[in-house]
Amino acid sequence: MATQAAPTRPAPPTRCVLVLIMFQTCLTWICFSGTYSMFPAMVMQEQCDKLGIARADCNYKSPRIQEIQAGQEAAIAQWTTITTVTGLLCCALYSHLSDVIGRKPLLIVATVQAILTYGLLAWKGLADPTAYAVLAAMSFMSNIYQVNGVVFASLADACDQWGSSLTEQAALFGQLEAMIWLGQLIGPVAGGMAASSLGPQTAFILPAALSCVQLLILVPFFPETLLKERRSRFNWRELHPLGGLISSCRSSRCRILLLGLLFGQFATSSGIGTWSLYCVKLFGWGFNEVGALMSAYFTANTIGLWILLPVFLKFLTPPRVIIVGASCAALMWGLCAATTAGWQLFLITTLGGATAMMYPIVRSLVSSALFSHGVGLGAVSSIEILCTLGTSASNELFGRLAAHGAGRFTFLMPAVACLMSLAFFVSVKPEGGVSETSARLADSAGAAACDADA
Repeated sequence: MATQAAPTRPAPPTRCVLVLIMFQTCLTWICFSGTYSMFPAMVMQEQCDKLGIARADCNYKSPRIQEIQAGQEAAIAQWTTITTVTGLLCCALYSHLSDVIGRKPLLIVATVQAILTYGLLAWKGLADPTAYAVLAAMSFMSNIYQVNGVVFASLADACDQWGSSLTEQAALFGQLEAMIWLGQLIGPVAGGMAASSLGPQTAFILPAALSCVQLLILVPFFPETLLKERRSRFNWRELHPLGGLISSCRSSRCRILLLGLLFGQFATSSGIGTWSLYCVKLFGWGFNEVGALMSAYFTANTIGLWILLPVFLKFLTPPRVIIVGASCAALMWGLCAATTAGWQLFLITTLGGATAMMYPIVRSLVSSALFSHGVGLGAVSSIEILCTLGTSASNELFGRLAAHGAGRFTFLMPAVACLMSLAFFVSVKPEGGVSETSARLADSAGAAACDADA
């Protein structure tokens, strides 16, 4: 009897996929973080128009600055709440669909949504009621953190096919995470320059144009990394907002990691949110000094993920590196509470290189513990979206403490949150070898070959 040929498997993706994933991630965050300065300035101008204040007088020297800022803060808070809620409502759907139909279609949808959003903001701004309604509706299509989940799932797919060990996957995840911080280092500078030369509203043309370039690269060159045999069946139970979290938490390992991430991510959001208020109130800093501090922090994170993380992974298991990162994070925010001069903060931010090591390893360990990478990394995205509320919490706490001359103690909130995350991460057992999903792929390939020989 003729021997039946073994079913052919697609060749593993080349390492060029890694370059494409990193480029797409960096460009996405350049576009998004470019709006850090554009968006508040645009809303401020819209508030001046609403109050009948001439654009020439719409600045921080205006005698009505408190009235302008009150309207600006309310408008930004309302928009942030809308995008947070829509992100949480659709994150599980987005991540589940990436496991069902693949990663690339969801990335295309996200890029198209970015083009439309940035373009509409450049055209109409946020004050136009029709534009506001359309923008709110489009926020259901995608969220920056949902995109993070899909690109990390793409890299996890590639790691499975390469047969990467947990340590190798953690290092690659660290390089991809570094692209997020690098994007946030470049974006605000480019956005600020565009806002100064074009005006804050018109400047949204820049991220819209860059997103068009991204789409032109994504469609023809970005490969689909999810193998057909690893795609999930559509399941309505996965679609509610907590679907991904519930599925992921069935694994005790994931449950511990996600709880630790919840406190760690909240600490990062609340701590960074306190910096600007603290430095302006206590040290009299302006936007340039605050921007320089943020740049120093982003630079430390980028360098730490590219250089420190691979070194630590040579001597420690991934769970132990998370413990180092969480410990350094608690130390960093605790030291911020003890500062007496602004220059001390620049020294303290160097610890950011170690604190950043937590997040890519948590992503790596969660994805390696679950067969459906999209669901697991979507759960991480849900936590990231939820923790953006940490900025509002820190602002409120700082206002209350600053009224009694104790604003610096706001940093104790992220410090305590980091200690809580450390308590969870300490209980994660170290494991080595090839990731669970890589092993399953290898086993399935071996089983197919044995069936063919039989």
